Amino acid sequence: MSEQRRVAVTGSSGKLGRAVVDHLADHGWDVVALDQAAPARADLTSTRLDLTDFGQTVL
Repeated sequence: MSEQRRVAVTGSSGKLGRAVVDHLADHGWDVVALDQAAPARADLTSTRLDLTDFGQTVL
């Protein structure tokens, strides 16, 4: 049985972030998308947050 790999990608809705998210998801990673903007993919776990806001960052 293979081990599940999970990764959080910040800036996941940006140009580079979308490419990274697509690559990781296509290669079996469980991707958690983090961004201020709406998620680029509806099939992944996503959270809208502002990492410059300390209160949101430590949740």
